[in-house]
Amino acid sequence: MNNVLKYKGLFELLVSFILALVLVLTLFHETTNFENMALGVYTKTYFGKVNDTPIHSMGLRKMKEIIKGSNDRALKDIVLVLGNSQTHSINQMKKGDITFPELLADSLNKKSIDIIASSVPNATMEDFYLLYKSWSSYLNIKMVILPIFLDDTREDGIQTVFYNEVKSFRISDTNTLARKINGELQKTESTATTDLAALHQTFQERTENSLDLYLDKNFIPWHYRPNIRGQFFSDLYKLRNTVLGIDAKTKRGVIKDIYKENIKALNYLLDDCQSKKIKVLVYIPPLRNDYEIPYYRNEYITFKREIEAISKKHDAEFMNVEDAVPNKYWGFKGTRTFRGLLDIDFMHFQYPGHIIMADSLQSKIEKMIKQ
Repeated sequence: MNNVLKYKGLFELLVSFILALVLVLTLFHETTNFENMALGVYTKTYFGKVNDTPIHSMGLRKMKEIIKGSNDRALKDIVLVLGNSQTHSINQMKKGDITFPELLADSLNKKSIDIIASSVPNATMEDFYLLYKSWSSYLNIKMVILPIFLDDTREDGIQTVFYNEVKSFRISDTNTLARKINGELQKTESTATTDLAALHQTFQERTENSLDLYLDKNFIPWHYRPNIRGQFFSDLYKLRNTVLGIDAKTKRGVIKDIYKENIKALNYLLDDCQSKKIKVLVYIPPLRNDYEIPYYRNEYITFKREIEAISKKHDAEFMNVEDAVPNKYWGFKGTRTFRGLLDIDFMHFQYPGHIIMADSLQSKIEKMIKQ
């Protein structure tokens, strides 16, 4: 009887293992970029190039290549375009479609104006400050293009995952924002270093490394760990949205304390540009309006007025292009719940929208550079 129970347990364990293996191989074999999960299935990322040399990066990735390309082109004036996923994404992308930074580069390079772009999904003003300080440390930036999204003023701090490439880079300023960002960068770097140092040359490290190498070479499902982890968090996100009834049309209210921190970072950025005589074009980005916008209208109006006032205070040009892209050039982003319904995309537009954005910005850039 005991033997029967023993073998029954082993059989159940074996069957469970096989079923788990089949599920992993069936459901998680395709590599997914979970950094862009919020884009939805209808929107694709695109990072511009000039003559196969990158001019646009996610955060500070490919920074060395972009700097080298700019130095090689040796154009008179360098314009830094900052942004979030709207800057590096195309809804319903077709072959040959490109984003507005590359469109600007194609036109303005001929006029000795060099365009480089750096964007981060859900970029905060602290992200923008770090990006600006990083790029201006290596390139002689003459002008900055700065979109301000109300959505992203609900986010706090910097997204350290996009700054791994800079490693030991620190902002040289001594203001409170610079110290805060430097602390976040140092914390991320030192945590990784401490973790590795604690394991250095230990039996645990040697054992884990050996096992990891063996499984990588001999057990295919081991490669799918990031897919499983990413899908888990994606499903949690969908579960939250389903239970709470959240979709793209759900109103997003201002989070006052976080909003203030973002405004403070914006002021620091504009202060720095003003002191160095770097021209800045601040703009309110396109927003589709064939549906009720996902903001409380009074908060949105107040936000736009405040951004315009801050821009004028720092001698920055201000432009509101929220209605520039017609509603027919927007689309859907797939479903963000388990109900399977298509969700409206208020952030990412199609290629014609990028053409409109390039046309809207180009004349402003040329005019401001000549001033």
